Amino acid sequence: LPLTATAGPDTAAWNALAAVLVKTDRLSDAAAAVDRAVQAAQAAGSKIPPIEGFAALIRGYRNAGMKGKAVAALRQFLSLGGKPGRVMCNDVITVCLRDSDLRTARQVVRAMELTGSVSEVDIQGYKAWFNRWEARKRATESQAATGASSTVQGNSNGSSSRGGDGAVPGGGAPVPGQAAAVERLKWWLGLPNKYYDAAENGSGR
Repeated sequence: LPLTATAGPDTAAWNALAAVLVKTDRLSDAAAAVDRAVQAAQAAGSKIPPIEGFAALIRGYRNAGMKGKAVAALRQFLSLGGKPGRVMCNDVITVCLRDSDLRTARQVVRAMELTGSVSEVDIQGYKAWFNRWEARKRATESQAATGASSTVQGNSNGSSSRGGDGAVPGGGAPVPGQAAAVERLKWWLGLPNKYYDAAENGSGR
């Protein structure tokens, strides 16, 4: 049902409804429920935004891979004077790192620091987390580059060992298989290349 009523249950009920809606993947309705929880809390004279509703909503955004909305929800919570919990912030950091957005992930930790939500030990823990993430990212990129290089080298060696694909006697002319491998690497890297031209010439022999 659409959440359009002008009056509704109290903050706890809106928080509970938000959590249920998140579990059923109705994130837009869950966000509306959180807004109602905020209104209910303010009407009751509370200056603290409902952390349970925001935490549930951010978890839903994390699971859905919606980094922008997760970050926006955390910013809204902070703007209302909320003191974020570690679980909520960890969800935002996780979805940021999935999107290779280390800068925003670090900003989340900074927000936690400014609101007194973390200790110095916690901060060091987050730094270690980010360092491990960066190391894994570099390793993955290195493996990808090495794999591409090995593939090209293997193709070059295979081409040069086949009879009929060797260099022209006397040297000077490139080995066709090697030239194709080089053009293929240029194509893979997004550089100007003649990969398709080489492929067409090769098929025309």
